[in-house]
Amino acid sequence: MLDLATVLRMRRTGYLLFYTVDATQPDREWVVEGLVGDATSTTVHDLSPHTTYYFKVQARTSAGNGPLCPTVIFRTPTCKCRS
Repeated sequence: MLDLATVLRMRRTGYLLFYTVDATQPDREWVVEGLVGDATSTTVHDLSPHTTYYFKVQARTSAGNGPLCPTVIFRTPTCKCRS
């Protein structure tokens, strides 16, 4: 059990961003991107159009990784690219 003084000494060092197109996969099979520092947003590149993605975020602190947040679902728009 952590006491309040220990919790207050922990410093957030970044985040882990997990994502996949198959939410039934175990977390270890999801794509993971590390985000350093205290950024509150990022851009994920090379996603496929008209595809459902599942995202989770996990904070990293000086004491280790926190719990994964609940899954967020995002569907990319249909590409209106010229061929």
